[in-house]
This record gives sequence, C-alpha cells and structure tokens, in this order.
Amino acid sequence: MKKEIKMIDITPKWMDLCPQFCEWIMNGNTSQKELVCSEFKKLCKFADTVNNQNKKEVDQMEKITKITNKIKIKAGFEEDSDVPKEIADRAKSVGGAPKNEGRGYWSLIGRGMGGEVAYVMLPKGHPDIGKDCYDLSPNVNCGLTYGEGAIFGWDYAHAYNHGTPEEDIENALDYFLRREG
Repeated sequence: MKKEIKMIDITPKWMDLCPQFCEWIMNGNTSQKELVCSEFKKLCKFADTVNNQNKKEVDQMEKITKITNKIKIKAGFEEDSDVPKEIADRAKSVGGAPKNEGRGYWSLIGRGMGGEVAYVMLPKGHPDIGKDCYDLSPNVNCGLTYGEGAIFGWDYAHAYNHGTPEEDIENALDYFLRREG
C-alpha cells in the first residue's frame, strides 16, 4: 500500500507579512528592522527579475508580431484583409483605416502634424499614377499637397479650410474617375 503524501504550502504571502513588517519598520528593534530590510531587498530583486522576464517576453512577442506583419504585407495584405501595401503603409504613418471605395480606389483619413489629412489611392493602370500632385487639380481643401506613386493627399492645416475630408474624398474620386480615359 502506497502512502499518499500531501504537500502544504507554508510560504507566507507578502500581504500577510506586510502588517508585521510595517510594525517593525515603525516600532521594531534593530534586528527586526534589519530583517525587514533584508526581506524587502529580496522582494525588490525578485520583482526586478519578474519584470525583466516579462519585458523579454513582450519584446519577443513584438518581434514575432513585426515579422508576421511583414509577411502579410509582402503577400499584399495586412490584418487578413485585401488592403494594398501602399495605402496600408500610409495608414500606419497617419493612424487611419483605409477604406475600399470600389473599382480599385481606396481612401484614407488620418492625422498629420498639422491636423487632419486625407488620401486617395488610384487603381492600377490609372493614367495619373506617378504624376506630380501639383499638376493635378481635384476640388479638395486647398489642393493636393502629397503625391507618391498611386496615392495623392491633402491636409486641413490651414486657417481657411473648407469642406470635410469625406466630401473632399468624394470630389477627388469623381475627378480621378473622369480622368481614367
């Protein structure tokens, strides 16, 4: 017949020791205060060890997430969606969510250094891809101020803003649709 051995955890919990330690800090003799200091140092060292381990785990998870996101972007999508890499990258820099406008067009509203910004991305094969933004004139707030590849944008960092990003995106989409040829 095998004897069953039961383990009992007699390790005190810090919250159970706290009142006694506080009493010793306030009113204890020298040896009690030294014991509290010694135990407190152990607690601090253990807390540092746990924090360092947690930081390593968080750093490792961040690395895994970055690698996963790079793989998704290289494959032409992000966050398991069909968002093209160019507009996804722009969204990361201005903190917005790309919106599929249909027919290969995408839009984005975000925040730049001076305030709101808005962008449209043209579909593949559009004749305006690669053109200088200052050579194009959609009816958007104070005109285009950004152009890179298939993405054109404008900002609302003016004392005399007119319209809203949503209205201006509609205007820009109408303009670029008419120019498809």
